[in-house]
Amino acid sequence: MGSHSASRPGNLLITSDGALHVFVFQPLDASINDSVGNLVYYHYPDARTNLFTTVTSETIQSSPSPVQESVNIRIGATLNANNVLAVGYGLNFEASTASKSMVVFTKTTGQTWQKRIYSNLAHEYYYPFIALTGSNRIFILPVQDDFVQASPPFNRYYKSPLLLFDGTSWSQQMILDLSTHPSAIGDQNKQLVEQSELFETTSGNVMAIVIDKSNGFYAFSFKSVTFDSTGTLIATEHLDWASGKSMRWIRAFEIESGLYYLGLNNTGRVYLHRAASNQTVRIELSGMNGAYIYLSSARGGSHQNHDSLDLLAIPGNSGSYPSPGMKLHVISKSRIKALF
Repeated sequence: MGSHSASRPGNLLITSDGALHVFVFQPLDASINDSVGNLVYYHYPDARTNLFTTVTSETIQSSPSPVQESVNIRIGATLNANNVLAVGYGLNFEASTASKSMVVFTKTTGQTWQKRIYSNLAHEYYYPFIALTGSNRIFILPVQDDFVQASPPFNRYYKSPLLLFDGTSWSQQMILDLSTHPSAIGDQNKQLVEQSELFETTSGNVMAIVIDKSNGFYAFSFKSVTFDSTGTLIATEHLDWASGKSMRWIRAFEIESGLYYLGLNNTGRVYLHRAASNQTVRIELSGMNGAYIYLSSARGGSHQNHDSLDLLAIPGNSGSYPSPGMKLHVISKSRIKALF
């Protein structure tokens, strides 16, 4: 396998030819600031055959000095069915526009990276989930992460919008805004909103799932908002099936083009839900307590109707590192379907 210096976890994508595409944040000088650095891209064309000696690399965006940020550490990446790559991040100050911005780079095979900037945003929007449609529309689900210089300093997480680039211009629709919630007044509760999923269905719709954390750690609620491929809102739903289960994360997947959800709660219990029948079942999986979960999906290069579901569980407890003991569960979709 390849090995790359980085101060944050990287993003991996696999194109239909089996090539591996790696995006990492590499600090200029970690001894000065490990959050200022470059966005670097690695291409492993022979990864399908477990050959990682053939590799090319490219710096997509560089920061001019260890004290001037041009790349944010919180990177999101995706690709579409045509193998077009996209990678993006938010910035508190984007130099060319002198504003809070979302920066996205896209690349078609054989061409150069194209840079697009959504400038003059009202907030620092970070941790972008990105989906790229077959028509090259870019959907981004970030979360507000405004730094507040106080004693002690803190960050506000009150809003999560959906940002859309339609090929010509940018627009946004607010998915969840809790900035006027009683517990946000005076910043009593500074972390009220989080993203859980951005999922593209085989029909071309894009679904965003966000988390309302205002009722406390053991009573999160989940809101799902679905858009068609042009960015037009077509459905809004509260995922009530998750209520009362102390759910922490919800991800989406499909079986034979039917929508399913996988939920993980705060004690490591795993639930599956079939949308069409509104049925929920619990399954037993090891290594899930306190984990961040990632499912194979079109955003990473997986075919939506692949016959199995890959679930990667990464420990969220810092005490588990540097050897976190990640778990990869490969679950047959036929077995999942039989549960319902």
